[in-house]
Amino acid sequence: MISVVVPIYNRSKVLKRCLQSFEKQPFRPLELILVDNASTDDSYQICLDFQEKYQSEYLQVKVLQ
Repeated sequence: MISVVVPIYNRSKVLKRCLQSFEKQPFRPLELILVDNASTDDSYQICLDFQEKYQSEYLQVKVLQ
């Protein structure tokens, strides 16, 4: 399993594109750990939405705040 940690702070404008790139990766299984550092925009919600949509046995998504 490959694990990737993505620190996030107020990056909602580019975050969706970043997360979609992980969904398209051929490497499986993949663990994606998203760490929101008290963002004041909707970055945290974008992470939660991504987790809900793409979570599977081959793409593990963890969202931390």
